[in-house]
Amino acid sequence: MTQIRRLTDGTRRPGVLGVHSLDHFSMTVPNLEQARHFYQSFGLDVREEGRGLALYAPGLEHRWGILNQGQSKKLHYLSFGAFEDDLPRFRDRLSVLHVERLAPPPGFESNGLWFHDHNGVLVEIRVAEKSSPNEKSSFTAYSAPAGVQGTSYRRNAPPTRPRRLAHLALYAAGWGLGRHVLGSNYFHYVRDPWGSYSEYSADMDYIPADHDWQSGDHPGEDSFFLWGPNPPEDFVRNYEIEA
Repeated sequence: MTQIRRLTDGTRRPGVLGVHSLDHFSMTVPNLEQARHFYQSFGLDVREEGRGLALYAPGLEHRWGILNQGQSKKLHYLSFGAFEDDLPRFRDRLSVLHVERLAPPPGFESNGLWFHDHNGVLVEIRVAEKSSPNEKSSFTAYSAPAGVQGTSYRRNAPPTRPRRLAHLALYAAGWGLGRHVLGSNYFHYVRDPWGSYSEYSADMDYIPADHDWQSGDHPGEDSFFLWGPNPPEDFVRNYEIEA
């Protein structure tokens, strides 16, 4: 009965193998206290776990990020969640593609599948609870009527509190405020102490599991951003590789 429900409630597409969520990321940073201050200021719930820090959206118990001490800021691995009955199919698929299976990193217990992607990024596919949304999040812009103040004074404004991890870019630089074309989301990038960026985003396109999305190869000048300031000069500079 559970299998039938999952096939018909829009969370997966019959006959298609795919992960259901970006479960979490892990990276090293040169200074955990700087990381704590940055991500708390960004609006996240930062908790001590083991010898490092963990990142949560306030009020939710899903862990989106793991931070450990290292010589430099560097992505450690990406972990994707899959339904339990799909894991053997992923295992078979990796074998067909001759992708080398790896042991989990030292200190990380896992019953998932570990391997490097084509860019050399360490990836885990594990059985995990679905954390991606089942519908598009609501997004509204309030407009006050005539004779009514449309916003509060800054001293009374609540802090920004991200609700979830929407996506992760292996390499991203900063700028904003603006609106992307591919993804359609509003964006604003905040630079961290190590030269990379965390992004606030809102109103991103949502693709249901049973929907065919029209893809394409678009020129950069027509697909980068709809409006906003021009990117900074160091936009194409990858600080993580240089570190």
